[in-house]
Amino acid sequence: MRRLLFLLPLYLLIQPFAGYGHLKDRPSLQDTLGKIIVRLRDEVPEERILTMKTADVEAFLAKEEREILGTAHLYFDVNVPVTIFVILRPDGEEIPFWLGDRGFEKTDLKVKSDGDEFFVWKKDFEAGTIGLGVNSISGNIDPYF
Repeated sequence: MRRLLFLLPLYLLIQPFAGYGHLKDRPSLQDTLGKIIVRLRDEVPEERILTMKTADVEAFLAKEEREILGTAHLYFDVNVPVTIFVILRPDGEEIPFWLGDRGFEKTDLKVKSDGDEFFVWKKDFEAGTIGLGVNSISGNIDPYF
């Protein structure tokens, strides 16, 4: 039971966003998350699950799981080439793994709001569907914009 309780924050963090539809040619975010939880439960001892860090969970993810978690949280279509900027809190506890996986580059740009300074990552995309990933694997709510 403790194992499932540990996995519950991961599910609750991502699940509310998973029901808004998915791209037809690949598994949904919700289905992928469910498979990750089952794999963790079946393959990792409970004692290990309870001590896993974010990097451990990221390393556990299969390539397809990383792809889905890194692209299926938010997606949209563009009809011209664009540059996407992702802005993160400087005091966030984790940088989303998919930024590096997807080739986003940290810039020297900074955004200031109410005295806080935010980091800026960017990547150029061709016209088409663009997907962005989950904001956190750890359960921390570190939103990006």
